[in-house]
Parts: sequence; C-alpha cells; structure tokens
Amino acid sequence: GTVVGAKLTADRHGKANSAYQFKLGDHIKIKGLMGKPKNLTLSAWFKLEGPQGRLGSEIISLGDMAVLRADNKNSVYAQRAGTGGVFFGGEKFWIHTMAKANYTGTGWHQVVFTFDDEADKQVTYVDGKQMASKKNQKPIVYEGGGTDTFIGVHGRTAKQNWRSQGIIDDLRVYDRALTAAEVKALFQSEKPAFPLQLGKEIKVATVAELRTKAQAGDPKAQVALGLKFINGAGGLKKNPQATEKLWLRAAKQGHTTAQMNLGLLYSRGALGEKDPLKAYQWAKISFQGGNQRAKELTETLEKELTPEQIAEAEKLIKAFKPIAENPNVANSFTDAIRMGLPRYPVLTPNTNPDKISFETVNLNRTSVQYKDEWYDGFRFTMPKEGGELVWAFKGQVKGWYILPMQGRMNGFRTFFRHELKRDVLPIGKTGDKVVIQNLPAENLKAGEEYLIWVKFSRPQPAPVHISLNIFAGDSPGTKSITEALDKGPVLIKEAAEE
Repeated sequence: GTVVGAKLTADRHGKANSAYQFKLGDHIKIKGLMGKPKNLTLSAWFKLEGPQGRLGSEIISLGDMAVLRADNKNSVYAQRAGTGGVFFGGEKFWIHTMAKANYTGTGWHQVVFTFDDEADKQVTYVDGKQMASKKNQKPIVYEGGGTDTFIGVHGRTAKQNWRSQGIIDDLRVYDRALTAAEVKALFQSEKPAFPLQLGKEIKVATVAELRTKAQAGDPKAQVALGLKFINGAGGLKKNPQATEKLWLRAAKQGHTTAQMNLGLLYSRGALGEKDPLKAYQWAKISFQGGNQRAKELTETLEKELTPEQIAEAEKLIKAFKPIAENPNVANSFTDAIRMGLPRYPVLTPNTNPDKISFETVNLNRTSVQYKDEWYDGFRFTMPKEGGELVWAFKGQVKGWYILPMQGRMNGFRTFFRHELKRDVLPIGKTGDKVVIQNLPAENLKAGEEYLIWVKFSRPQPAPVHISLNIFAGDSPGTKSITEALDKGPVLIKEAAEE
C-alpha cells in the first residue's frame, strides 16, 4: 500500500520497525477492497494513545463497507458505541457489533471481527474473548461506497471523524469467518509477554433509567427511548406512537437528531399514511440547526411538495424556536450552550483601534448547569469587512471558547494575561491581570454570527469586563488593548443587561 505520514516503530514485542506509528490523519492506502469477501475476518493489534478522531478510531476500513473501529462515539445510538466491527448492509444500514468498552490509553489490545454470511452472524472479540455478537441476515454490500482500503482513517469520507493515533500492528484480513477457537489460538500465538490491561467499560443506560431521564426532560434520553420503542428493543413492544411523542418532546427542545428522525418517521409512513409536509418541516429545521445529515432528506422531500405547501412549511420553520423543558439543567456540555443561547446578550464589536473600550456584562444570571459548572456567554456578528478578532476580559471565569452559530471553525489556541500597570477601575487595580486573546481573520467569516461561551464554578451572577474588537486590514493586534490599558483613555461602558 501507499504510506502517508505513518512511521515504522517497535511492535508490542519490542521488535524494531515492525509496526506503524500513526498521528491523526496518517494512513496507509491499499488499492481495492481486498476482493470484496462475502465472509470476512478483520484482526489487528493496536495501542491507541492521545486524542483520536472526532467520532473514534478507524483501524482498517474496506471502503466504508467493512470496518474495524475502536472507541466509537455515538450519543444517540448506544448500540453503536464501543469497539468492534461495522458493515454496510445496503440502503442506509450500517450494522455495528461493538464491545462496550474503549481502549485508548490502556496499552496493547487485539480486536477481531468475524462476519459469517451463511450463519447470518457477526462477532467481535477483544484479546481472545468474545465481547459482542449479533444475528443479522444482511450481506456486506460493497457497492456505492469507497473503492479502496484504508488503515488509520475512514475509508471514504469525513476523515476528521474516524482517525487513529497510536500504533497499529499485525493487521489481518481473511475471506472467511474464523471460529472462536481459531480466534483464541491466534491471540495466544500473538500476545506479548506482559499482561494486558482491561478496557474502559461503557455504561449503557437501562430502559428504566432512560424513562426517568426522559420524563425529567432530557432530550437525549427521549431520543434513545424513542429508538427502543420504534425497534422493539430493551424488552419493549414496538410502539411508533410512543416514539413520536418522545421525539416531538426532544425536537421541540432543539435536538437536531430528533428533528431529523421525525422527518424520517413521517416520510416513511411509520404512523400510518406518509406525511411529506410534516416530514419536510422537521427535516428542514434539523438541517438549519446544523445537522448536515438532514440535507439529503430535506431536498428529497421538497420535490414531493407543491410551491404552496413549501410556502406553508417555511412559515412554520421560520417561526420555530426551541424551548427547553428544564431550562436551567443540561445533560451535556453542548446542551448547556444550546439551552442558554437564546438568553446570551448580543455585543457589538469595536472596529477602531484608537477607541478601545470595555463593557461590563452581567453574566451567570440565567446560566445553565451541567454537572458542577454553570454556562453562559454572549453573541456577536462579524462586520461585513471581516477582520481579526482581538478581545480581552477580566472576571471570575473558569473557562471559555468561541463557536460559530452554524458549522465548525478553528478557534482559540493561545492567550496571555496582561498585568495592569495602573488602576483601571472597575476593571482592576495595579497588578491585576486581564486575559487578552486574538483570532486571525482567516478563521472567521464576514457577516457570520458567533458566540463566546464562558463557564463558572458557582451559580452566582458575575460582572465580566469585556473588550470586543474586530480589526480589518492591517490590524495592530493585541497591542491595541495592552497600550490602552497601560496609558490610553479606556472607556468603561455601563453593564449590559440583555
């Protein structure tokens, strides 16, 4: 194959130049799909260290049709989280057979995935032991996806999502499903002399736990419980009506996956007759909320509607505003940002380097709690001319970051604390420190809206003194703020209440 970035290194036995070390994005490309085997075994040893891809670690991927994956993340479909094998069964079906454990930072491990087409059985083994199995009648479908085999990255698209960092060794691809005895024998013949560590167990919520959380207003639990009802899983009878009620609750709170799922539910007629109008509304709301997976469904449904129906739907879509069932308690970091966003004050950036000012913004008054932290923030819109973001703040803030209102971006990487050389009240006294930070113009889009979230240790209102500036052209950078603090006429604005 073609090696891109990966370097030879010692294997688990200490033998030099016998395994490959991967950094994020490094990979090996092998032409073709290993003969598109009908029956299959994928086996590999790996030692994963540090951050992996956004959604997990790809060990080997035949296109994206048969995959060995570690530490797969999936907050909606619990059965897809973990480590093991994935195969494409046609249409939009990716079937996961996952051990409920993650292995990054736990040393060397062997993972084996077997696919037996005749027995309609898929099994995942870790370190010689069966950890997961599944009965599914679908064959591996190799058409319509990637055409080459990749080691270390996803086999077709979204290479940022599944990438490996660490060492991969002794990769094997068989055109038959090894038996449990053969897998055990392979492990015994290849294992290192030192003892192997256990993986980090993934706790899967029970139906009872999901019910409790869903009733309390947790949108993720509502989506997960709805999936169990629609699939008749977890001991529940199939009940599409119960699924609809749960997903509607989550969708109205702004959960984009729930919104897209409603689009699928209505478009497929799972409740009786198909309802393309309702389906389009929820799919479009999901897409506009940043869920790119809803784009294709939205475009397909749009073709089924008349111009009058589309106009009617667009009115409802435009009027939609998410409302949290429990507006002050979040179930994830991203929920905390999303739930508090409607209450974030809007600040107007200064564009003149000679007119640096600080605005006192009263934050953490209506913040959203996640675990033992409280989240708040503010929004701003980039000027149409664009420019470099140069900003500073002084306040009892535990952490912060910048996000676009839509899509993704390269955010802050560094900051520094500037010590005041004089009293600048109410910002601070001589010796106090102000955080100063900048973000290059190329990281920001002119005319787009952004938010900067901040987190606090206590649910207590906190005045934060903020200087927000966007400088187009030849920006003076952070020097504009340090000079204003040291000797310039700093203007202090009144507290922003909204």
